[in-house]
Amino acid sequence: MKIGIVTSLFYPYSVGGAETSAYYLSRGLAKAGHDVLLITPHLGGNYPSYEKDGFKIYRFNIGRVSRFLHKIRSRSRFRFPFTTAFDPFFHYHFKRNIKLIVKCFKPDILHVQHSPALIPTYKAAKGVKMVATLRDYTTYCDSGYCSLAREYKKCSLSTYLNCKHKWDKQYSEHSRFDVLFKFFKSLLVYRLAYHNLKFKQMVLRKMNGVINVSGFVRDVYKKIGVEGVVIHNIAPGEKVEKPVSKIKKELGVSGKIVSYVGKISIGKGANQILEMIKILNDVNFVVAGTGPLDKDFERASKEYENLIYRRHVPHDQAMEIYKASDVVCSTSVWPEPLSRVIIEALSVGTPCIATNVGGSGEIIDDGINGFLIEPENVNELVGKVKVLLSDKKMRGKFAKNGKLKIKEDFSSDKIINKHVAFYKRVVGLK
Repeated sequence: MKIGIVTSLFYPYSVGGAETSAYYLSRGLAKAGHDVLLITPHLGGNYPSYEKDGFKIYRFNIGRVSRFLHKIRSRSRFRFPFTTAFDPFFHYHFKRNIKLIVKCFKPDILHVQHSPALIPTYKAAKGVKMVATLRDYTTYCDSGYCSLAREYKKCSLSTYLNCKHKWDKQYSEHSRFDVLFKFFKSLLVYRLAYHNLKFKQMVLRKMNGVINVSGFVRDVYKKIGVEGVVIHNIAPGEKVEKPVSKIKKELGVSGKIVSYVGKISIGKGANQILEMIKILNDVNFVVAGTGPLDKDFERASKEYENLIYRRHVPHDQAMEIYKASDVVCSTSVWPEPLSRVIIEALSVGTPCIATNVGGSGEIIDDGINGFLIEPENVNELVGKVKVLLSDKKMRGKFAKNGKLKIKEDFSSDKIINKHVAFYKRVVGLK
């Protein structure tokens, strides 16, 4: 099959879970013998189109204005009100290039990976079968407050505006810019965002197929009439060859390690990690990531000798941190659609302690390959960490069961086969 993977962000402009998943999917499909073209914008720098691991990456120009706006967004430490939703140049170039690719590449199917790519792809590729992967809640509610509060319902414009301000207050990083433009946001930006959200939901309902990364995500989107199948993310297949002793030496730690890798925010529960560091001052902690609370961790790393904090780590170094750790924590307050941190940690044989939110329970079997705890419960988190660190036999059992879980449910071959079978059903092939 000729398959187009459409994503609004890809390496090196972003190295999050969606980009990693798009890479593993493209690589796996190419390995299975399919002709794969990953389609993504060129956002600046010397990053041409090229072929990688059997699939082709096509980067298209989005114009100087869109590249400039992307640069502002990526460098801002506050929520800048100009997003791709309101950038007509982005949509124009995206739509134009998708049309060109459909004409030249002639794909059997287009698979959209990011919500900003939904509308321009839908408008440009009429006549081509299209599917989308839902890996977050931004197309359900781009505010996210309803997911943080674990309340999912259809909302009016007034409810949406109220949620937006609650989300900004509780979850976002604040600046004078935010205060200055609060009225402007309510009057214009958030109203435009609401109508853009409703349009994306309409597009989702018109897709030829929808893939949800977890059963939890599927159940959420069902509430707005979006039906779909569940196909999990692919676990990394590469082994971390570097010895644990060498990884620990590079990190500058010895003894047991508890790690946290991810966004440094309240929504991800990073503040709970900070509280635990203060309590367990005889345990080594390795924390990697950036976000609204990163200044707190920078100060804490100077105050507490047992904390190693790294702001930016590439994916291969994150995998090394998982391997060197005795316990990996995923402390999200908001419902993780399907935590890649947990998948990657279990794949290298490190047990996890995770909050029982979102799709985490679809990866961790409580007491078998890790522990599930209630969110925002530092005492329970500390207690489970103590249990695992003091019981080597239990850690070994969890490691073995975790690797088995990944092999059975998240291996590349299994997930790729599910994608191919889904594509064939959509395009009408047997």
